[in-house]
Amino acid sequence: MERDVIAIKTLGANCIRFADHPPHPYMLNLCDRYGLFALVELPISSPAEVLADEGYRETAAGLAREMVQRDRSHVSVLGWGIGNEFEVTGAGPQTFVRQIVQQIRSLDARPTYYGGLLLPADSCAPLVDLAAVNLYAESGKEFKAQLERWRSWHKDRPLIISRFGAEVEEQNKNGYSDPLSQQNQARFYLQRLEAVRSLDYDGAFVWSFNDWQGDRPALTVHSADPTLCSMGLVSAAREKRIAYDAVRSVFEAEKFSALPQGTYSAGAPIVYVLSGFILLVFLAYLYNANRRFRESMNRSLLNSYNFFADVRDQHSVPLLHSAYLGLIVSFAVMVVASSFLLHFRDNRFLDDLLSLILVRDDLKALLVLLVRDPLRFILIGGTTFFFCLVCVGVLLLGLRVILKTRLRFYHLFTVVIWSLSPLIVLIPVGMILFRVMESAIYVVPALLLCGVLLIWVFLRVLKGISIVFDVRRVRVFVLGLTGLLCVLGALYAYYDLALGARGYFLFLLQTLAIGS
Repeated sequence: MERDVIAIKTLGANCIRFADHPPHPYMLNLCDRYGLFALVELPISSPAEVLADEGYRETAAGLAREMVQRDRSHVSVLGWGIGNEFEVTGAGPQTFVRQIVQQIRSLDARPTYYGGLLLPADSCAPLVDLAAVNLYAESGKEFKAQLERWRSWHKDRPLIISRFGAEVEEQNKNGYSDPLSQQNQARFYLQRLEAVRSLDYDGAFVWSFNDWQGDRPALTVHSADPTLCSMGLVSAAREKRIAYDAVRSVFEAEKFSALPQGTYSAGAPIVYVLSGFILLVFLAYLYNANRRFRESMNRSLLNSYNFFADVRDQHSVPLLHSAYLGLIVSFAVMVVASSFLLHFRDNRFLDDLLSLILVRDDLKALLVLLVRDPLRFILIGGTTFFFCLVCVGVLLLGLRVILKTRLRFYHLFTVVIWSLSPLIVLIPVGMILFRVMESAIYVVPALLLCGVLLIWVFLRVLKGISIVFDVRRVRVFVLGLTGLLCVLGALYAYYDLALGARGYFLFLLQTLAIGS
């Protein structure tokens, strides 16, 4: 701990923000001794529904009282933080902020703040003393624009940037053209700190001094360990990166040597092209070499009613053909899913959403590792998806008992698989999707295309079920949609009652533009 404080002092910094939690008292002793200010902060980051709860506010007020009473004797404490990135719109958050600030001010006169987001509807900012904002802009131009926006909203108040930083890959020194290189991290701080200085802000906090271990696996991290956030000026082992010297040169008003640009090309993983090519070759071989497969494919796409009617009348498609098509479709779906997840892996909204959905850390850690390895994702995901299709066929056997038909499993499995035949279009889509989405204008159309395909396929499954069971289509559609809504409703109720997910999800939606 003392070596860290010495390194921060050597850096030329004059203040440490202990974000998201109060520090160990010994750290404040070191700050007193070495002459570093400290911002001490409560571990609060919650949606409005939670902040509005009276019991939660009382607990938070008790934490605030304990924090101030414990640390107010330290001359290094510059201010008290009441939380980081909690929801700041509505009456609930305002009541929370007023209560916590009142609790702190009754014990100590030093200023209050919270780490906020760049939201124009922030109704809590006037209730604290410092206007602090976390900035996540990707480009220098947007970063400066956000600085100017924050200043225009808080013209007569002390302004600080409570968090800004850039991630880096360990040992990546490919030049600043590589967005995850040490050179780019150094260039990031040189440019951003110059912008902060030019707009005369009252302070800015580098995020962060060292790499740290997160509480949960994160999709957005680029280290080998999905819980290790590599955003430090020094590594977890305290090895100094180029950014350390870059920041020190700014703090100490020294000249910094030019950084090499290097050569960098993002490129699309070749596995998508190869996977798609293999699937296309396999599909083409089956289509051209086997007359029955070709006829089944044509009829399922162009005359689905007669195709499913033949299945009902026991004119079944060979089970092996259905299995082949099921595997082709399953792997094609996973190529597309992998492309989307890899494209959005740096999206904080998606990462937070997955944390809400995947309650168990081991499941999310597995997903993170699979997203980083597209080949494993496609193989494991495709196999899992095919197994799910088999399970759907098994579930339909329950309808056979209820409706007293003589259909067997392979008839029902045939209906499920050949209902998905339009998804073969995902094979060429998956080969180019990742590359196409490098242009932002194609991302939404790609999502819409896949969404329309999934809805179409779902309706085809219901249509096939109505035909083979000889039940009115409207009835099947109503029952199918009702069943789907019931499943989604049950999942929603579980997540909301057990985890309070609704409030967090609404907060994620509100901050989507900031967090993405």
